[in-house]
Amino acid sequence: MHSSVNKHVLKMKDRKVIGEGRGRIVFHHGKRHVMKIAKNAYGRRSNKTEVYLYEHCPASIRKYLGRIFEYGKGWVVMKKYTRKFPNHSKKYRQKLYRIKCKFKRYGILPFEIYSARYKTPNLSNLRLNRKGRIKVIDFGNFHIMRR
Repeated sequence: MHSSVNKHVLKMKDRKVIGEGRGRIVFHHGKRHVMKIAKNAYGRRSNKTEVYLYEHCPASIRKYLGRIFEYGKGWVVMKKYTRKFPNHSKKYRQKLYRIKCKFKRYGILPFEIYSARYKTPNLSNLRLNRKGRIKVIDFGNFHIMRR
């Protein structure tokens, strides 16, 4: 692990781990936030992608991204969304398809909102906010197409 990552992980050692992927560890960070800490270069790139997209994309698609509150070298603090995506709902699957198309119209390839193998919604990366709007909580693997 990168030395600055070790510092962040040590500070978070009393926090509950929500999840862990190939490049990041996600911790509870208070009642309403999570902190994503990069474990390696892949995780740092995912954090940078999330911050860049959140700050530079149009508001019409930012509303579907998990809200980022602050960030630094190797870490991102994001709003915590706890309502699960209702995979059984045809209405929500249709909404997700329209959201995917909207991202593509803006030149953003939304990888990992659908599972590559089964072409079904990737439930680990999707949540709903309190108003029922779909939120993508892991968009570090989205790709920006060059125009």
